[in-house]
Amino acid sequence: MHIVQVRPRDDLELAYVLLTIQHAAYALEAELIGDDRIPPLHENIDDLRSADLMWLVSFSGSRPIGAVGWSEDEEELDIDRLVVATELDDVEVIPELFVTRFRWTPIGPPTPR
Repeated sequence: MHIVQVRPRDDLELAYVLLTIQHAAYALEAELIGDDRIPPLHENIDDLRSADLMWLVSFSGSRPIGAVGWSEDEEELDIDRLVVATELDDVEVIPELFVTRFRWTPIGPPTPR
C-alpha cells in the first residue's frame, strides 16, 4: 500500500476511477441510512474534477482503493470526502485503518416498554 497526493482535475483516468469508488461507497451509505440525498453520490466527472479539494489516494499496487478529499484554510480543515472501494475485505487502506466487510441488519423501531 502507498498513499499519494493527487489532482483529479489533471488526471482524467484517475478521476473516473475515483468517481466509480465514490459512487459505490456513497450508494452503500445511502442504502444503510435509507436516504440517497448525499451530494457526492450524484456527482459527475466534471463535478469531481472541479471540486476545490486536495486529495490523498491509497493504492494497492497500481489500484486506487480509497481516497480522502479535503479543503483547508488557516483556521479549519474540512474533510469533504472519505471513500473506500466497497468490494474490499480486511484491507489496510491507510496505516492502522482497516476495512472489514460488515452486514447491515436493521433491528426495527424500538419496542415500547
